[in-house]
Formats: sequence, C-alpha cells, structure tokens
Amino acid sequence: MGKGDKLNSDRYAVRKREGRSGHGMTSVTSLIISCLSFMMQCGALAMPYWRTSWVGVLGYPSRRSWGIFAIQGTINQAHHTISTDTCGWYGSLNVGGICASPICVWYKMKCELYLDLMIYSYSIGFALAIELLIHLMCIIWTAKCTPRFLRWAATWFPVCIVLQVAAMTTWFVITETTFEELDTKSYYPSPPPGASCIFSSIAGFGVLINCFLGCMLHRMWPEVEEDSEDEEEEDSEDDEGEAKHLKASKKAQQAQQGPPPGGMDPNMQGMDPNMQWQQDQQWQQGQWQDPNAGMQPMPAGGDQWEQPMAQQQQWQQPGGQAMPDLKESSGG
Repeated sequence: MGKGDKLNSDRYAVRKREGRSGHGMTSVTSLIISCLSFMMQCGALAMPYWRTSWVGVLGYPSRRSWGIFAIQGTINQAHHTISTDTCGWYGSLNVGGICASPICVWYKMKCELYLDLMIYSYSIGFALAIELLIHLMCIIWTAKCTPRFLRWAATWFPVCIVLQVAAMTTWFVITETTFEELDTKSYYPSPPPGASCIFSSIAGFGVLINCFLGCMLHRMWPEVEEDSEDEEEEDSEDDEGEAKHLKASKKAQQAQQGPPPGGMDPNMQGMDPNMQWQQDQQWQQGQWQDPNAGMQPMPAGGDQWEQPMAQQQQWQQPGGQAMPDLKESSGG
C-alpha cells in the first residue's frame, strides 16, 4: 500500500469511527441509478401501455392498450369510465330483467369483469404510488448521506422492490384471467406486455441494485454507538470509586495497627525492616524504651537532637505530625 493509500485509509477509518460519513463512488452510483429508476417507474405508471395489442381484431381494427389507470383504444378512458359505460349498456339491453340475447350476455360479462379490473387496477396503482413515495424518500436519505439516513435507505429499498414485484405480478395475473374469460364468449386474445411493463421491469432491476448498494453504504458508514462514551465514563467513575475505597481501607488498617514507636519518625527512609519489626514487637509488649529518654540538652549552639519529652510524646500521638528533619550536629 502506498503512502497516499495509507493516508486515505486512515482518513476513512477516523471518519468512520467518528460517524462523519461522506459521498463516494458507491453513493453517487446509487443516486444515479435511483433517480433513473424513479423516473422510469413514474413514466410506466402514468402511461397506459402495460399490455398492448398492436394489431386490431375483426370488428375493431384500432390498436388497444391497457394500463394501471386507463385503457386506450380510439380514445383514452379511465377504468371507472369504461366500467360505468359497459354496465350502462348492459342495463339498457336487460329489458324486463331478461338477458337472453347474445349481446346482452356479452355486456353482462364485460360489466362484471371491467368492474373487477377497475378495483384491482386502482388498488395496485395505489400500492405503486406508495412504492414511489418510499423510493423518493430513499433517494433523499442517500443524498443526505448520514449514518442514520443510510440505515433507513438500506432498510426501505427492499420494501420498494417487494411492493413493485408484488404489484406487477398481481396485475398481470388479474388481467390474464380477465382476457381468458372474455375469450370464452368472443375472440379476445390476451395482449402481450407493452412499453410500460418494460420500463417498470428496468426500474425494478435498478431498485434491486440499490438494495445491495444501500447495504454496502450502511456497512461502510455504520452508526456510532452513543452508549460507548457513557460506558467509558461509567468505567472511569467505577475505577475512581474503587481507588477511594482501597485508600480508605488502607487508612483504616493503619489506624488499627496503632501509632509508631516513640522517638521514631514514620517518614524516615532507609530503615532496617528487621529492626523496625523488633521495635514494633517491643512496643506491643510494653517493653519498648525510648533511647532518647535520658538524654540531656546540649550546650547552646549544639544540635537540636535532644528534644523535650513533651515533643517526643507528641510524636507518639496517633495522627500526629511527622518529626522535623534531623540535622548534623555542628558541635559533635
């Protein structure tokens, strides 16, 4: 790895640890594919070319096509308009509640099937509209490119592909069943998929790619756990509390052991540990004799080694102050 690659790697590692995400080739590619898929799906939903019969049939030479919201023949009409007109023609032919003529039976079947087709088509169109809304939100979340929004995009892109595939499959199954029933009473061949179906299929493939890219972005820029800092602070507080507890226990243990022997500075360094142990044992048994007890003060100008007994007794008090530093005698 070169020096530049190592610097880039370190920079990415720091930004990943701190949660400061940024756009790269993966996010830009995801945005481009998402925008193209969104526009193609909007066009497919708006155009009535999901099934198209490019060649007319006997008695109807014009091209016909069916969409999610409309049917196009000589004119473009919505599903509810076609259903209302067909049921009206059936009602005019059903004279006296008797529908025995072939034309009446034919329009009765068309009325029932077109009503079902209208309900299924509008329901599927509503589902696809929700899918487009989720798709648009995923594009916005990816564009913001924060760890939380990338997680949302990675979560909702699979919902888009599930809704789109389920809606397309259901609509094609319903329309295939409708055309087969119409073909039993007349020559009504099932039209092949049209341009809208092709556009929607390409858009679905783009959404599928974005599912993988969204997961990659979520792994590249994971969310920073906010609890980690709190846990570190709690650990430091626990360590401080434990240290205070140990210090208090040590002080209590020293208080139970009693004061140091008379005439001995507890802060002295370089003391023989065996000698200290013997003095401690003698002090506990009451046999300790202060070596400085019988010493007389030296003449003026001498050392302050021999101190009054009151000060020596003060040194022996628990918690008393340490003995002052000793100086070499100038007259010794």
